Amino acid sequence: MNNPNNPSGSLMDKNGLINIVNIAKVAGAYILCDEVYRNLTQQDGYNYSIVDLYEKGISTSSFSKVFSLAGVRLGWVATHDQKLMKQFLSHRDYSTISCGVIDEMIGTYALQHKDIILERNKAIIRKNLKILEQWVEAEPHISWYKPQAQQLFCIMILILAVMNFVTD
Repeated sequence: MNNPNNPSGSLMDKNGLINIVNIAKVAGAYILCDEVYRNLTQQDGYNYSIVDLYEKGISTSSFSKVFSLAGVRLGWVATHDQKLMKQFLSHRDYSTISCGVIDEMIGTYALQHKDIILERNKAIIRKNLKILEQWVEAEPHISWYKPQAQQLFCIMILILAVMNFVTD
């Protein structure tokens, strides 16, 4: 799963995540959650990670989205399961000779200044969402689910309007 969702921008709250955790517990299943847009939200507040709520939760993320560092090819995986983490590290060691030193330096710097970077990026997406919201409200043939997180969204174009446009 991914939370926040890509491409809709929907965000599961703690209760939604707990419902999924409860289902996984019954099955004894792990939950892998792509959290690459975590903390890039329209509202302030803590965004729960799957690893906050479940001992078999696995979270993945990277610098590319939230930190606006798509060129930095670094990411991470988090889990409480130490045996599983050893397997992840073993695969990483086998498939990666080394990460770029410059990428690691940039990643370290970004983490040291994460609050500043996150505030900047949240301000940008919030400002842009207001502009988009005004446009959607002014367009009679467009509807949407207003995103709660990230910078992506889904709009719906009313089919009848498109058909009329094509035939006129």
